[in-house]
Amino acid sequence: MTRQSVRFVPPWIAIMVLLVATGCESKGKYADLSWKETMEEGKRLRNDESKPSAERFTAAEEAYWIALEKLQDAPAREAISTRDVRDLLNELETVLRTQGKKVEVEKVLETRISLFTKHLGRDKMLTGAAHEALGHMYKKTGRNQKAIEEYVEAMRVYGVNNRASSVAKMKARIDELKAGSGD
Repeated sequence: MTRQSVRFVPPWIAIMVLLVATGCESKGKYADLSWKETMEEGKRLRNDESKPSAERFTAAEEAYWIALEKLQDAPAREAISTRDVRDLLNELETVLRTQGKKVEVEKVLETRISLFTKHLGRDKMLTGAAHEALGHMYKKTGRNQKAIEEYVEAMRVYGVNNRASSVAKMKARIDELKAGSGD
């Protein structure tokens, strides 16, 4: 028998698997739109008061997933604004949270880190904030060890950027988690 090693799956691959599994590949009505235009279409669909809320959120979710897929396919050198990426991810998170899709929210938070690193490497504070947000989500779901790992990474990023107050905040959260678990 051969032993197979368990490998880390990058978050963007997990997102792509989700996209294919849910049938949200960039085909059909969004094929000719850029990722930003697709995101704007998602916003329009979400705010369309002529349809029931469940239908609006489902349509917006599809558009946001497709926009995210297109964004991840964009070359790293493409100029993408911090605000646009943050807006897309916030919109998708809002729609998913409204529908109670916690696993998908986690994937979006993980993807946020990889996108900020790929396209927005110049803004390390956003990467730190993304690790912090993922830590919060893990803490809320009771996965304290994972939360600690994310808080430690956020603390590292904040430390490199001379953000003493943010480092202190992360340290306090880590200490709180360790005290609560009896470590």
